Amino acid sequence: MWLISEVFRIGTSASQLEASKLLRDNAEQLTFSENMNTYIWPASIAEAWSTSLPVDARINNLLALYRMLLSRDLAWWKSARGGYLWTIPLLDEVLASELPSSGLKNESAMGVRLLLSTINVSPNAQFSWRGGRKTVSEIRNRVERHRMTNIRILELSKLESQLQIWTSGGPVSRLDDTSRSAGGTS
Repeated sequence: MWLISEVFRIGTSASQLEASKLLRDNAEQLTFSENMNTYIWPASIAEAWSTSLPVDARINNLLALYRMLLSRDLAWWKSARGGYLWTIPLLDEVLASELPSSGLKNESAMGVRLLLSTINVSPNAQFSWRGGRKTVSEIRNRVERHRMTNIRILELSKLESQLQIWTSGGPVSRLDDTSRSAGGTS
């Protein structure tokens, strides 16, 4: 995982795209029950959302994040070391930094909205982010201000119903191989 993270930090565009495909295609294997419910994820993505990566690499990385979350039920993630709450400020960063034309803004808004529905905390509660803090109310306000456009990313929008089931605590079926590749917008 360290190598993938470093490729995202300093690799060429071509190597970053390949690393994102590798991450996407193996996202379901990044969680481990036999080791006290742990997971691995590239630090370079967990720490910052880089819009300097190629757009297809960013799409693959968001697909990988959602696929990793969906690989285990919500109860597993709540018991996992480190949990899943770190994904909320990360997705908020995607929402704040992406251009509407990439489709990533819409897909991250959907994810933030769904993940926020899984927590019951004060609006003043804070998430750590890049050496600072983001409040729940700040993130909720950004999602509420976002106006969905008709630009969606097909593979990501296909996961929306599964994410809705996941956030309600329901069982999620295994992802099929037809959703393995990132592609265009619809």
